[in-house]
Amino acid sequence: MLRLPRRGSGELTLRCRVVRSFIYGFDDAGEESVVRYRAALEFIGLSDEERAAVREECVQLKGGTTDS
Repeated sequence: MLRLPRRGSGELTLRCRVVRSFIYGFDDAGEESVVRYRAALEFIGLSDEERAAVREECVQLKGGTTDS
C-alpha cells in the first residue's frame, strides 16, 4: 500500500507493488546514516478516480496543470 498525501484533501491509499528499487544515497542522521531508496511502483486495481488523482499529483509535482 502507498499512502499519498494530497494537498488540502487528506491522503490517498493505493494498492501497489514494488517492481524495482535501488539505493539512491545516504544521509547523515547524527551518529547513524539513513539509506535513501528510489523505487518503481506498479499500481494494482486503480479506479478511474484514483488514476485521475495520481495523474493530477504527478502533473502538479512537475509544476503543470491538468487543464487542457
